[in-house]
Amino acid sequence: MTEEEARAQLEEAERLREQINSLINRISRLTKENSELRIELDSLMRNISILASNAKTMDSEVFALMSYVSDKVNQADTGTYELSALIEELSSSYFTFKNLSTASKNVSHYTDEYYTKFSFFHDLRRIALGYVVGLDAHICSDENMRKKVEKIYLQNTDYWLAYGIMAVMLWASDEEEAASRAVTKAMSMDFLSTSLFFLLINLRFTRTEAAKKWYLCYLSRVDKNNLGPEWQYILQAYLKGAFGGDTEFSNHIREYFIDMIQSLESMNPEYKNQVTAKTREYAEIYLHITDQEYEHLRRYCKDYDQMKKLLSDAEKNGVLATRYKNLLEGEKKENQDLFQRIEDILYSLINSYDQEEFIVIKNLRYNEMIVRAKGDIGLAQQFFHASFEKEPDRTSFDKLLFDWAFTEDERIDISVRKFAFSHLKKWICAGFEAFAKEYRQKEKENYIFTIDGWEGIYDEDSYEEAKVSLSKHYYKNRFKDTISDNYIKVFSGMCLASLLIILIMFFFFQKIALVIGILLGIVGGFLLWRRIVDMMGILKARRDKGCKFLNSAMEELRQWRKDYKQADEKAADLIQVFEEFN
Repeated sequence: MTEEEARAQLEEAERLREQINSLINRISRLTKENSELRIELDSLMRNISILASNAKTMDSEVFALMSYVSDKVNQADTGTYELSALIEELSSSYFTFKNLSTASKNVSHYTDEYYTKFSFFHDLRRIALGYVVGLDAHICSDENMRKKVEKIYLQNTDYWLAYGIMAVMLWASDEEEAASRAVTKAMSMDFLSTSLFFLLINLRFTRTEAAKKWYLCYLSRVDKNNLGPEWQYILQAYLKGAFGGDTEFSNHIREYFIDMIQSLESMNPEYKNQVTAKTREYAEIYLHITDQEYEHLRRYCKDYDQMKKLLSDAEKNGVLATRYKNLLEGEKKENQDLFQRIEDILYSLINSYDQEEFIVIKNLRYNEMIVRAKGDIGLAQQFFHASFEKEPDRTSFDKLLFDWAFTEDERIDISVRKFAFSHLKKWICAGFEAFAKEYRQKEKENYIFTIDGWEGIYDEDSYEEAKVSLSKHYYKNRFKDTISDNYIKVFSGMCLASLLIILIMFFFFQKIALVIGILLGIVGGFLLWRRIVDMMGILKARRDKGCKFLNSAMEELRQWRKDYKQADEKAADLIQVFEEFN
């Protein structure tokens, strides 16, 4: 071996030794690192166990929290649905309450106007009747009563009664010429009312001959086929026996009325049919709205308005029966003193409305009818137009009879109304029977229910059948109801936006945009999943509530049917009341 070869071998041995030392060092370092990794791995294993325990705890807490939130969302969603229906009902009721409020204010306004603007009229009427009574009892002094009458006289120069009572005052003071001028002035203002006034005054003081003259004076301007509202006072005087002091006079009045009554059917063969038709029409438009309310029927039955009107119509039997029974009983309490009865007639006459008064009274009655109609202006107008729209015009005796029978004017004396009923009751009863027959035909066995877009026709005993149909409706429409939810639309939009961003990244890659797209997809997908789960609960709750509302509505239908039958039974009571009039 040469020296160069020996040197080369030594160098190679040295290099190998260095490599071996290097490998030993690396092995030692790796052994140390491996030991450290084992320690770290053991630590990680312990941490993973802790993390798993924490994750399990968090999972149970998050699940409970999400279940609570889901229940609240379900309640809020179904509550919002009910709230929406209530808001719609409130908006529809707003104008009704506004009409009631306005009408109530107007009633107060016109009442105040009537008693303020026409206070002198009221004073004059009280003094006129008081003067007549006081004059007969000799308690009127010329000094105090004349001052009061003159004061009212000067303040009511456009009112016929001021001149009429002044004429009586002047007559009592033997001032014949002045009394004659006052009579002439009163007759120029209202000939018929003045004639009746002095007719009653003379009857009150048993001046029969003078009363006959005033009676003939009144008849000189009266046509049997063109009578005015003042005719009721002649009839009232006849019915109360005011003409009984003179047999000839009384017989003449009686024959006059008998002739008028007998000519009713002979002059108008269709009169009985007209009375029957007008009675039926009167009952139809009579102002009465039931106080009964059926909340679930109102919300979930399409026929509720018809049902409420039908119940209101049936209840009119009891309302009218009570009204006319009180009228019948009131007649039995009639004052037996002749002079007192004449004074009652006189008060009825002088208490009749002047033209200016009637304008205010008409406005007052109209607003009172709106209150009676519970804000239903259409119904109030219909009844007002039929009963109190215009000042009474001159008309025939047959029409006056019907107007007296069904008047809303409380000033019409009971005896006059009883007289009208006694001669028309046969045809009036036929009219009420026709009305009852007509509304009974409108009752249905089955009614239309509608809940959440579902519609079915059932009676009150068909709940189970209707429940199955309603449940099928909810099941059939669950997908449409789910995708129509606004939250579903928003969260679905987030997922679609995420997908669109990821697709764009295939062509124009950007890390930030990709991260945003992925996060948007994760969040949107999670929220969409949660909302779908919530919607399942919402739809189930809505179905359960829908079935509950349906059951409540059918129970109310059962109660409505019972109330209607009870009200309808009062039709016989109404007929019985009219049969007692004689």
